[in-house]
Amino acid sequence: MKAYSCMLLLLLVNFVYGRNLEESNPLRYIGPLKQTTQSDWMQFVVNRDLPQQVNSKGFTLYEISSRAWLYELKEKYGTRINSLADVPLSEFYELRANGVDMVWMQGIWKVGEYGVQLDRKDPKSRENFLEKLPDCTDADIIGSPYAVVEYSVNPELGGDSGLEALREKLKAADLKLMLDFVPNHMAVDCVWSNDPTKREYFILAPPDERENPSPDVYLPDGRAYGRDPYSGAWKDSAQLNYWNQSLRHAMTENLMKVASMCDGIRVDMAMLILNDVIEKTWGEVLRKNHYKRPAKEFWEEAIAKLRSKYPNTILMAEVYWNLDQQLQDLGFDATYDKTLYDLIHANNLDNIRSYLRSKTEQFLAHSAHFVENHDEPRAAKYFGSRAVANSAASISFTLPGIRFQFHGEWQGKKNPLDIHLRRAAWEPEDAETLEFYRKLNQILSHDIFHQGNWSYIDIEADGLPDAWRLMAWKWRWIDTSYNNKVIYRLVVINHSDKEGSGCVPFDQIAEEVDDIQLVELFTGSSFPKSRQNDNEICFVVGPWSSQIFAY
Repeated sequence: MKAYSCMLLLLLVNFVYGRNLEESNPLRYIGPLKQTTQSDWMQFVVNRDLPQQVNSKGFTLYEISSRAWLYELKEKYGTRINSLADVPLSEFYELRANGVDMVWMQGIWKVGEYGVQLDRKDPKSRENFLEKLPDCTDADIIGSPYAVVEYSVNPELGGDSGLEALREKLKAADLKLMLDFVPNHMAVDCVWSNDPTKREYFILAPPDERENPSPDVYLPDGRAYGRDPYSGAWKDSAQLNYWNQSLRHAMTENLMKVASMCDGIRVDMAMLILNDVIEKTWGEVLRKNHYKRPAKEFWEEAIAKLRSKYPNTILMAEVYWNLDQQLQDLGFDATYDKTLYDLIHANNLDNIRSYLRSKTEQFLAHSAHFVENHDEPRAAKYFGSRAVANSAASISFTLPGIRFQFHGEWQGKKNPLDIHLRRAAWEPEDAETLEFYRKLNQILSHDIFHQGNWSYIDIEADGLPDAWRLMAWKWRWIDTSYNNKVIYRLVVINHSDKEGSGCVPFDQIAEEVDDIQLVELFTGSSFPKSRQNDNEICFVVGPWSSQIFAY
């Protein structure tokens, strides 16, 4: 009860008032608040029957860095945690209880010794690791999980049998499993590296450079390092050649193998193997090696084959450079929404509003929204404070699409977890952030955020000077299990440093009914409103705060 009492104190800052247009007082407070009981409140917050299948309008994805997590669990439970098979079922029940639908076990594939030794010996890498983990030792340096040797589970995690046991535990907790697929490159010492029949699987130095290949671009054996058009070489990896049909076939088979082991696939840097991107990065080299640009995109053919056998597999693309729509059109179920992430961080509210107004519900529903992940800084650090980071989370996770959350995010962690390391620098949990995510994820676990219809709502100023600080949107859903009752969620967010107030016409909040009972889900406070008395419903929201109403 202590947590609930603390949340009620927020009413001193965040409250809702009504306005009748015929009244002269523009800020008429609605009067005493009717408090709901805990049982009344929880019926709005906790979903009665979470869907067995991932739904199209949104679900919660929880990313775990697998090797670092196993190390963390060894510290927590002792040395008996030696494999994914040893993870206690209680860990997954806890995730499910906090609204998680799918777990991304990031970085489970076998990595080679080449990349590990490169990381341990390279002075710049060591300097970077020590900045993030001041007491870093060789044992802490475990190599990038994106330098894949083969699509078999890392023996450090218990091999394929360890993953099979883990998946059974996830099923017992009603959780889905997502795994990685890394199409652009493989480890320098991958299973194909010493097979002369597979040499053309890689992009090779052209004939005029083979005698003396550039060490910034090529390995000594002439294979190109993996990279994108804008970066330097990733020297633990070798670049794959997608203008070679044999390689396309081999990687399609790898994709099919991954799909056989999970419910969803996160595709690393998926845009790098689009024909236009390959042209920009490697076109000249490939033509010198007598390769021609394929007529079709790899993803068009590979996804078609995948769907023929695994039609329900969720495909999520890591993608940048505004290529997300192209990948959605090629068949990806979801793409990273890096644009929204950047807009929220820049904190120009007009730009955020314009972006959300310009996007269809369908596009947002096929997007993955995040405030941090293993490639990005910790949100509590990047956004300047935990309060701002939590406000960013309120925006990102109340939209349609994948609610993409990262291990440590709930605890308000600030210290980065480098993918090359097995641990981050220790820091305590932040109790307020933990409570915020507990409440938010409970709210989002309701069916309406999985299956409902979303629409943006414009806040009206009507003489209120700080209405520009507020943003709002609405979810609507017909509950077929409850006499086809129409239910709503209204989200009002103030992503700014001062209090904001604004109004929404009653008709935009509820079309079908004349009387509603707004229940604010973070606090449990109840507000009776009627079309007859309230032409508008007005809101006051504190800085970096959100209100989510059920009615």
